[in-house]
Amino acid sequence: MVRAIDFDTNIFPQGGFHLLAIHELRRNPNFKGLAPESLRDISKYHHFRPLTQPDKILNIEKDEAIFNYNILDSIDQDPVKGRNIL
Repeated sequence: MVRAIDFDTNIFPQGGFHLLAIHELRRNPNFKGLAPESLRDISKYHHFRPLTQPDKILNIEKDEAIFNYNILDSIDQDPVKGRNIL
């Protein structure tokens, strides 16, 4: 159960990590946080987990993800689970 929760909830802001040419994911030392107007935009947050979205997997395989900040699964692409009570 803990792994399932962690798989869906371990997120970070876009730009916090980047992929090096040797296919190693590293923290971005130049990242200073999201702009205030982007904080509520869920497309600016990504999962810190193995890739599941086909377009992201393809970008890694084609080496189009090198030094790109939009490399991991975006949370706005997740199917909605449960129900919104608000």
